[in-house]
Amino acid sequence: MLPDEFEIDGYFRLDEEDSSAESASIIYAISSKKYSVRGTLINSFSIYSDDITDAMISKLKFNS
Repeated sequence: MLPDEFEIDGYFRLDEEDSSAESASIIYAISSKKYSVRGTLINSFSIYSDDITDAMISKLKFNS
């Protein structure tokens, strides 16, 4: 499965009470029509952000 075979169907940002970037995460709802699967991808906005996840998100298509 390749990132180009998936679409981002929606996303939701989770913030702590202080709403700072260091305490925020984002959850993506993703799906692939080719493989008939759905799932989630979670990443952080802080120094804990995963480079692989960032690269994958940049390759995914946003479903509008």
